Amino acid sequence: MRHPFRAIVLGAISASALGAASAARADMLAQFFTVQADGRDFGPVICCFANHDEVLNTLGPNGLPVWNSTPSDIPNSPTLLDRNLTTNELNWWTVSSGSTNSPVVTSDGPAVVISGNSYDNGSMYPVNGTNTHNGDGTGFQTAIFSGSFNLNTAQTIDFSLGADDDALLFVDGKAAVILGGIHGDTPADNDVALDSGAHTFELFYADRQETGAALNFSIPNDVAVIATPPTPGVPEPAAWALMILGFGAVGASLRTRRQAEVASA
Repeated sequence: MRHPFRAIVLGAISASALGAASAARADMLAQFFTVQADGRDFGPVICCFANHDEVLNTLGPNGLPVWNSTPSDIPNSPTLLDRNLTTNELNWWTVSSGSTNSPVVTSDGPAVVISGNSYDNGSMYPVNGTNTHNGDGTGFQTAIFSGSFNLNTAQTIDFSLGADDDALLFVDGKAAVILGGIHGDTPADNDVALDSGAHTFELFYADRQETGAALNFSIPNDVAVIATPPTPGVPEPAAWALMILGFGAVGASLRTRRQAEVASA
């Protein structure tokens, strides 16, 4: 398995050298979590409904979706209790030993790189979406997929996803496709108009019932995606060192090339 932050370095080099339109490389970064049934948001919760108004249109101060306390399209949806009571951000992707408003959430390990512009998994069960069921007390799978890309010109990008259950996609910190609720594998997509320049995305996934778990997500193949941590997350110190070494190696290579060109002139 490649080190996820090494992929960030190589992806950044590729994008800057080739440009978004011609870069062949495409990676997404994925962090997986296991959530234990709590009888509130995970486990025996009400089924089945889709909620396109489950969270607010912008991410919270910790970079997580913010629960919408007054959803309009599903007036009888259950109250989401697993949230930060100060910011109202959902706790489904926050490692915790459990408390009044937080389930037991554990990390499935280091972030992993997903190669390509799409992901399709019909068995999103712990750990890392590799199991075949979660009826034996193994818990429920949640995950965050993230990346960045650069557009040479302003254009409209089609983001497509499908999920059982929640899939909440944010582009540049703003809601792009919101497929919340407890439901079977349901498709959703949206055309998002974006300016030229750098952009980021975060896809938050959560399986909350034992009867199925699935996620598929795709970005058009002509968009060169670089695996990057979720905003405002930052790499660990070791990752920063790796990135610095990577960029240092590129600089040394360019200096060597210039010296060779001067010597042969």
